[in-house]
Parts: sequence; structure tokens; C-alpha cells
Amino acid sequence: MSDATSRSQRDESTDTTRGRSELRARMARALAEGGFSGVHVLSIDSAETVLTDPRMSLIDYLRAHDVESIRELARELDRDKGNVSRDLKLLAKYGIVGFDTSGRAKRPFLKVEHLVVEPVF
Repeated sequence: MSDATSRSQRDESTDTTRGRSELRARMARALAEGGFSGVHVLSIDSAETVLTDPRMSLIDYLRAHDVESIRELARELDRDKGNVSRDLKLLAKYGIVGFDTSGRAKRPFLKVEHLVVEPVF
């Protein structure tokens, strides 16, 4: 494969990724305009990686409860604090969870009201 062919394929991939990203942003805006505020749209690929059963449990718990720290959240869910911390860090990377920091404690909270996975087409 020539360098030009390889570069062309990379450019196409980047254009496709950019186009999908723009589509997700438009979808979020359309949902917001339709009355769904706090919408976050994940790509199907990201959702497969991010939305595991343990992470969905964290999201569900945070939706229903306020917690004061990662340690408290881990205790409430009977999970290892280190694993919960790593899961929350990944959820934060994808814009689903945020943290309020007070002293040494980090209080996790949901940043979004609605989480949507882009449709497959």
C-alpha cells in the first residue's frame, strides 16, 4: 500500500469520525430544542466500551442518590474503592460524571440528565 493510499484512507476515516461527531452534536441540540435538556449523546462504539454493567450501576445510583465521596459510593454499592474510582474517571472522560472537590474528598455527580446512544444506521 502506498503512502498516498494510506494517507487518503486516514483522511477518510477522520472525515467520517468528524461527521459522526457533528451528527451527535446536532442530535443533542435537536433533543434539547424538543424539551430534553441535559442530553449527552454517545457514539455506539463509545457506549460499548463505557456503559458496562458496573458503570451503569454507578450511573443509576448517582441518579437516585447524592453521595459525599467516592469512598461512600463504593461502600453503598459494596465495590472496591479503586475500581469505582477508575470507573468514575472513565465516565468523567466521556462527560457523563463530574466531581466536586472539597479537601481530599471528591464528590461524584451526574453531569447529564439524559444519556442517548447514537442510532445505528
